[in-house]
Amino acid sequence: MYDLKMMNDLGLRKINMAKEEGMHFMWRAILAGFFLGVAMILSYSLAALFKDNAAVSKIMIAFTFGIGLVCISLFKAELFTGNCLLTMIPIFSKEAKLRDLIPSWILCYIGNIIGVGIIGILFIFSQMDSSLMKEYLAPVCEAKLTFTLTPLLIKAILCNFVVCIASFAGIKLKHEFTKVIILMLLVATFVIAGLEHCIANWGLFSMNLAQYGMQFDWSQFPLHMLISTIGNIIGGSFLLGYPLYQVMKHEKRS
Repeated sequence: MYDLKMMNDLGLRKINMAKEEGMHFMWRAILAGFFLGVAMILSYSLAALFKDNAAVSKIMIAFTFGIGLVCISLFKAELFTGNCLLTMIPIFSKEAKLRDLIPSWILCYIGNIIGVGIIGILFIFSQMDSSLMKEYLAPVCEAKLTFTLTPLLIKAILCNFVVCIASFAGIKLKHEFTKVIILMLLVATFVIAGLEHCIANWGLFSMNLAQYGMQFDWSQFPLHMLISTIGNIIGGSFLLGYPLYQVMKHEKRS
């Protein structure tokens, strides 16, 4: 059921690609940001159309945002939050050192930020559904930037715990229709629960920055990104990654 060698090999491949083919790895990360940006356009546009009904609006986001992760999985792009799981397996197996994965995490994070930011900003500058988006985006962004540290950290931990389950499912499942359904449902889980994904949040913030500029109070933005990123790392790398490694290690011995 579990294949430690396969996960080790995939993790090492990403670590080595970042060190040896950094620009190629960065482009794959930018593509992942683009895919999330497309999902963001679809989900936020639908949510804005149904903004008068909060429940329907949230469901629209939840069950459409997953198209981003589906594209990332099918087209082999590099998502920082998913890589938090995969690149840690060789660390737990002692086949790589912690410092080895730093280039892959940095390049992947920056590439994702660039990709999703470009799509979000271009969407706002296109002025499509501009009045609807203005009314919808502002309160969502304000709510994100009004937080207390501990709940934000926990929501970020749980978010990437769920996202990395989806990433693992994307690796293990071979039937593409099944893979799409599972990924969409798992992404809907973290969205509908209001959990915090650092890359998706940057997409939202970039749209609001393009829409409103400095009209917003951005003072909490750096802290929000820092805490959500740390929480995502903990959720994917340790809350899911370490128990999964232990199970795979046991299966290997059996």
